[in-house]
Amino acid sequence: MLERVSIRLETCGRRLLRGQLKKRMLHSAFWVHGAGELDFSSTSLFGFGLGNSGGKGPDNYDEENVEGGREKGCLKGRSATKDVVRLEFLYPAKTLAFLRYFSMPLRREDHEYLPPGTVFSHGSKRLYTTVRKEPGLEPEIRFPDAEAMPEWDERFISLQHLQGSGEQAYYDQAWYHYLNEKDRGNLSAKKDQRYWMLSYLQYSDRRIDKERIVTMFQHISAEKRTPDEYSKIVIALLDLGMIDAAFSVLKTNVSRGYSSKLAGFEQFIAHCIDYDFGMAVKAWELLESCPPTHPHSLNTTLIAILVPNFKEKFIHMAETMQRGGSIQRFVEELLRGALESLTSPQVSPNDSLEYKHIWDLMQSLNMEKRSADYEHVLFHLYRHQDFVQATDIYLEYREFAGIKPSDSVLNAALRAFREQLDWKGMQLVFDDWFAFGSQPDQQAYYILMKEMARRGESGIVKELVGQFFERFELQTVFPYNHLMQAHTIRGELEEVVKVFNTIKEVGLTPDRVSHNILINAHAKANDVDGALNRVQDMYAANLKPDEYTFTTLITMASERGDIENTKRLFDEAMENGFEPNNMMYAALIAAHVSVDDIEAAETILEKVEDNRAEKPESTIKTTQLWNNLLAGYASRKQTDKLNTAYHRMRNLSVPFDEYTYGIIMHSLCLINKVEAAYNILQVLQEEGFQPSEIHYSILMVGHMSRRDTGKVWDTFREMRKQEITPQSTSLALLIQASAFLEHSKWRLRGGALALESANEILVEVTKKVEVLDLLSMDPVKSATPPWLFTPLVSIYGKERMYAKALEKFEEFLNLAHAQRPGGTRPTLKMYIALMNAHMKANNTDGVRSTWESCKRLAGRLAKPVQQSTTNTAIFLKRHTLCSPFSIFIKAMSQADDLTSIDIEMQILVNMGYEFDNNVWNDYVQAFTIGGDLNRAFTVCEKKLMPGWPGRKGYYYTQASDMKPKMPTFYPFIRTLETMTTELRQVENSIREGNRVADGLMKDYDRNYPRTLEACQNLIDKEPRIAKEVAFRIGTEVTRDGRVVPWGRHSKRA
Repeated sequence: MLERVSIRLETCGRRLLRGQLKKRMLHSAFWVHGAGELDFSSTSLFGFGLGNSGGKGPDNYDEENVEGGREKGCLKGRSATKDVVRLEFLYPAKTLAFLRYFSMPLRREDHEYLPPGTVFSHGSKRLYTTVRKEPGLEPEIRFPDAEAMPEWDERFISLQHLQGSGEQAYYDQAWYHYLNEKDRGNLSAKKDQRYWMLSYLQYSDRRIDKERIVTMFQHISAEKRTPDEYSKIVIALLDLGMIDAAFSVLKTNVSRGYSSKLAGFEQFIAHCIDYDFGMAVKAWELLESCPPTHPHSLNTTLIAILVPNFKEKFIHMAETMQRGGSIQRFVEELLRGALESLTSPQVSPNDSLEYKHIWDLMQSLNMEKRSADYEHVLFHLYRHQDFVQATDIYLEYREFAGIKPSDSVLNAALRAFREQLDWKGMQLVFDDWFAFGSQPDQQAYYILMKEMARRGESGIVKELVGQFFERFELQTVFPYNHLMQAHTIRGELEEVVKVFNTIKEVGLTPDRVSHNILINAHAKANDVDGALNRVQDMYAANLKPDEYTFTTLITMASERGDIENTKRLFDEAMENGFEPNNMMYAALIAAHVSVDDIEAAETILEKVEDNRAEKPESTIKTTQLWNNLLAGYASRKQTDKLNTAYHRMRNLSVPFDEYTYGIIMHSLCLINKVEAAYNILQVLQEEGFQPSEIHYSILMVGHMSRRDTGKVWDTFREMRKQEITPQSTSLALLIQASAFLEHSKWRLRGGALALESANEILVEVTKKVEVLDLLSMDPVKSATPPWLFTPLVSIYGKERMYAKALEKFEEFLNLAHAQRPGGTRPTLKMYIALMNAHMKANNTDGVRSTWESCKRLAGRLAKPVQQSTTNTAIFLKRHTLCSPFSIFIKAMSQADDLTSIDIEMQILVNMGYEFDNNVWNDYVQAFTIGGDLNRAFTVCEKKLMPGWPGRKGYYYTQASDMKPKMPTFYPFIRTLETMTTELRQVENSIREGNRVADGLMKDYDRNYPRTLEACQNLIDKEPRIAKEVAFRIGTEVTRDGRVVPWGRHSKRA
């Protein structure tokens, strides 16, 4: 009986003819295990009728079916307890387990699935080694030594232990446990166990394990085989070199029309592309032959992944294939799979351009591109930030008839256009959503609102916000935040406050972002108190300031030149656990540069660069930091340091941006090298940047400094040729150049001063009420800036054309009112021009009123973020009011109101303002003309005369390299002329015998010796006195001695 059992083991349970047994075939290990103890175990042989082993015999085996009233593992129609003779008592337990390890019955009807020879001649006998012949030949089975046994690991006492371990290469032990436990548990557990075993064996490179996969496959009923199991049997047969057998599986499965009919095709075709291309085409034709009721979809991407060096192979096939027929269709499908593989998310940045080989080949073959092809490429280009190509692909893709892009495609295209700042492209995509029969999703609305807010398009954002709340019933503040941001970019503080209040009115609660935007709006409007009050509102709402809050406050302090509070807020941010970001460092460096502390700025930048070198993962980008330092060098004309910093940036691989080149251009213009600055435009384009209005405006300023108005116009025209739209900066320079040229001609020729060209430009510029210039230097970007009008107000006022000066000022105010809600306000320079016009027209009240406006404006500009002293003016802004105060002094001197001068001076001193040399000279002249010589001489002796020797040394030293530094304070010649004229009257009184006058002169000599000496030693004293007298009475003395009305010939104008 044992001999018969061994025969059945070797023949897969098939009955043999009588008399075929020639020798003892039972495995010798049987006898070794048979020497153990007797044990009536439930584990027994299956497939041989030896009790309840879990098998049903070769003809009746059905692993998963459980019929009512019949116990699992019984022969059909028999009772497990009555009809089956149990013979377990004859064998030890280990012997039965070992036999079970070898045995695996086959379904007889399933043999037809595989060609003859696929049912291995050794049956279920365990094999350890095989020898593979060349592909396409029948494999030769080598039987191992009969005494061989699997290596056993005591850790894995069951299949479950092995499953949970993650260990590989225990294939024999796994197979042993699987055969021993395969019938335990419910149907789902057995399927999971079988799936795991197939997957586990698939990792093996041994032939025996491939054959085990085939064996397991044959024990699953055809209708219950899963697609994954079909894939595994095809792979196993291919690994065994049985291409025909694998194809037979595919063909039979397709013919039966099972749901898993496509399983294994990808693996088969990928294998045959390397070994038998004809069979690959044959498999493709098999798929094409499927009836319409069973549509197929081959995963050509998987094929590309499975084929080594698929790109080169597919390209070679496409270039050498025979055009037409199934082969061409097959190769085209492979190319599409290659394209999808090369544009998958797993593609590294280094291989991001590999797809182009396939894409270009598809175009050269005139392949009809499908919607999916464009989508794969579009997503790929967006992921790798090739936004220009991505938008080009989308524009080509949208021309296809009948397409309906998904939301993902439209979102990717929308983002690609956004990255290029292409508003028209974004609007096109947004319109496509509706054109293609869909509507933008929430993400699309957020993207478009955010981008439009960044561009300051508040009207569009407001419309989008309305659409958003109509479509989506959401209670969120995000749309309102975008609308607030749009108004902030425009500089419209009042509108930002309105939207913030609207959030509360509709029942929502402003979040941290809402508060931060509001704080930023106040900061941009130079409203320090408002910004600080909003910070307190954050705390009151239980919201702590975050990194954005501190960045806003630090930037606000830096832009005001408030170095003390910039450093304080920077330290406070770090104390609150925030790592300094780009903008924080940039603001700190800019603040140091603004107060001439270049060394401190250099130290900070060196520290940042050192930290960046030590931490490659740092996100700090130092370009803006270097730009701020370069700007400091440029403004001080430190070309050597700027050149050194330039090369240092190159050595550290710090990327340049358009502002870097703009600063270099500006520095060259400051040292009168405008031509060299012009050449930077070419460098800019070579580096991949497009010149902007900023760069051309820098050149225009350089030409203006040379008084070369013709070159200013030439530069403007060239900018227009480059299709760059003029904005307020370049237009203001154009108006200034035109006004300067006409004014210069008028001074030479006389006649009426019309400034026609400048006025024509101004009329053309202000024709459009709705404007938006994000590059404007004015806080309000949505209105015409005042500096367009300032040159005209200044020239008209200077030349005593008071009515025209007022007319231009009123014209600006009316336009600013029409451009509400933003609307700009006069700048300090415009107020100065207006004050000068009032003064020349002897309108003292106008001077006083405009002076008060200057003080209010300066109070906002010079207010520190947080006062640490009694001064209310930032140190950097301590000279802000010098120019208007000089005009105020002159106007009050004309009105004989010296008291107002002293009162205002004391107010300014108390506020922390300081006075420059012009103010002190005007002060001395005013009190001299007003008759208070003691006051005038006292101020001159203490403030001005200490610098008189240095002033003479500066002008009398010819060699430029030996010139001493011009002193900060010194008397003007006009000041000495004024005082000398008054001293002449004292001298005349002394000659007339006036003892009081003689006493005064002695007092002057004793108390103000330097001032008196400078006046007495004044060169050409007599003609100077005559000119001063003439000036005071409104006339002037020409060089030939003629007395004429004071006017345009006087340099004192």
